[in-house]
Amino acid sequence: MKSFKDIAKILKALSDETRLKIITLLSFRPHCVCELSNIIGFSQPTISRHLQILAEAGIVNFKKERFFIIYYLAPKSEFIEKILETILDTIKDYPFYNNLIKKTTPTFSFNGVELPSQVKNFKKYL
Repeated sequence: MKSFKDIAKILKALSDETRLKIITLLSFRPHCVCELSNIIGFSQPTISRHLQILAEAGIVNFKKERFFIIYYLAPKSEFIEKILETILDTIKDYPFYNNLIKKTTPTFSFNGVELPSQVKNFKKYL
C-alpha cells in the first residue's frame, strides 16, 4: 500500500453490488466467468469487466486453462485480506448470502486443473 489512492482503488472495487456477489462466490470456491455469469445473471463481458476491476485492485487472480479463465480470491496484501475477512464474516449472517451460495455447487470441476496453492485456502473466508 503506497497511498490513499491505492486504498481508494481497493474500496471502489468493493463498492459495487455485483463485485460483492463475485467475491462472495469466490470465497466459496474458484469459478470461471461462465459460471459467474449464469449465477449472477449478467453477460460474460460484463462479469469479465467486474473481474478485471477486482484483479487490478489486487483482490482476485486468475488462471487460464484450456477454454476457461478460472478466478479465485488472492488478496495481494494483508490490508485487502482483512477487508475481505470483515466483509465476508459480516454478510454470511444475512439471508442473501445463503440465497447466492445456493446457486453454485460446492465442488470445483475443471478436470485436472491445477490452481496456485493459495486457492486451496479459499475456505478460510467462509
